[in-house]
Amino acid sequence: GSADDAAEIGLLTGLAHKLVDDALDLERTAAEPGKDAFQDLRLGNPTLPLLRALASDPSGAARRDLLAVWEGAPGADPGALARRLVEEGVTRSVRADCRETVERALSLARTLPIAPSALESVLGGLAARDR
Repeated sequence: GSADDAAEIGLLTGLAHKLVDDALDLERTAAEPGKDAFQDLRLGNPTLPLLRALASDPSGAARRDLLAVWEGAPGADPGALARRLVEEGVTRSVRADCRETVERALSLARTLPIAPSALESVLGGLAARDR
């Protein structure tokens, strides 16, 4: 019913926000305002981009580099690691997941007995968020 759909929209919106936030943690630079750049990376938070990087790392290089950053090893460079992970496409795939999540939420919103335009605006902005 409508209450279940509204709850699902809320869950999907939260998930989309988390996905884009995790991608941004690797994509932003230290010079940008807002959340500290590479915070999740430095703290060892198991975000989806980091888990995907580890899962698609047959050589073990990402694992070694992540451990060096997490342990604060001399010469460990979270910025260089983040750039490499972005270049390898981990944030691109997470952003694609975010767009799919937003589309699922929008599909549900269109079934509710309200005008979904405000929600469409919020969700559309979330999927395109770059800061």
